Amino acid sequence: MRPAVECPEGGPDFTGAHQRGHVSCDVEYMTVALDTTFLVDLLRGRKGGRPPPPPPGGAGRPVCPPRHEALTSLELYRGAYLSADPERNMAAAKKILAALIVLPLDDDAATVFGALSARLRSEGKRIGDFDEVIAAIALCRDREIVSRDEHFREVAGLKVVGW
Repeated sequence: MRPAVECPEGGPDFTGAHQRGHVSCDVEYMTVALDTTFLVDLLRGRKGGRPPPPPPGGAGRPVCPPRHEALTSLELYRGAYLSADPERNMAAAKKILAALIVLPLDDDAATVFGALSARLRSEGKRIGDFDEVIAAIALCRDREIVSRDEHFREVAGLKVVGW
């Protein structure tokens, strides 16, 4: 995952597949947001944590890097500081996050979070504040979420990709 050139959407292209003058990234391909569980598994070398498959249509098509929600950074950094080797784990977290585009927590996502959190609470289906925000950001941006956390399936309308 080595940045090669800048993606038109603002992030690095770590596939090296961009072509000069292309109009947009493969929007249909990269409609996922990577949850903390995926990134932790990737960092630890676990079997489930692997990059997404190559884009449909073969090599040479421009592919932008995957996205992650803003709170994923918080969760990764907290985990690094709580680990036995914070310095090494912070460096690893920063390296992987630098290769991803952040889906921001903006006013639209905050509005979706408020409605989602209230609905989950009234249904007795709390999934945790951070994961409610992550789900709201993914919903707001119409992204599938890649996670092994089954509780994301409690969120109506959220597409969850497990591994």
